[in-house]
Amino acid sequence: MKIRIFYLAQLCFLFSACNLISDRKSSRAEVDFINENFFSLVDSSIVYKFKDFYGSRTDSFPNNRDTLTASVWHELAPFGRHLSYLPNYFHKEKLDSFLTVLNDAIDKVNFAEIDFTRLSNIDRIKLLARNQIIKRKKIEGTIGDLTFYRVLFDKQQKRAITIVDFWTSPKSSRIVIYFFEKKQDKWVKLKEDILEVS
Repeated sequence: MKIRIFYLAQLCFLFSACNLISDRKSSRAEVDFINENFFSLVDSSIVYKFKDFYGSRTDSFPNNRDTLTASVWHELAPFGRHLSYLPNYFHKEKLDSFLTVLNDAIDKVNFAEIDFTRLSNIDRIKLLARNQIIKRKKIEGTIGDLTFYRVLFDKQQKRAITIVDFWTSPKSSRIVIYFFEKKQDKWVKLKEDILEVS
């Protein structure tokens, strides 16, 4: 009996270790995706001009600083609470071909750390890693906070969806979903839509 429990414990450990290695490989692919498509996810021309994530300011003067700093949550967030309504949204928006991508979300419920050394394609936006929740205020000297969600792929690695949470202040935030398709070995953004806004 003790031997059986011992082997069972070993199998559980190996299974957990394999999942961890698989998740690390997966998260590397996801961070590479974010890096490759950074300008499609975060419009640096708006950020640089208006000094935040929104282009609705009346201030039309460009910023003279060489870079702007945004704080970024240190982990990729799971789709979690968005999963319940996304299938209906996909159907309504005639994006049924992306429904198979959501199957990947089942295996990506855990958080995965962002390797910031792999985020190099960021133009003049400097990213500051953040691992503490700061309620109702920005980190001093930053334009706001970004949360990148897990990147979900279909089995053929031809379609992908992800979400980015842009936060400038409690009354100035939005959660945006992005749809990508691979065309000639390059990811092309097909559509983006605001899921939540405040």
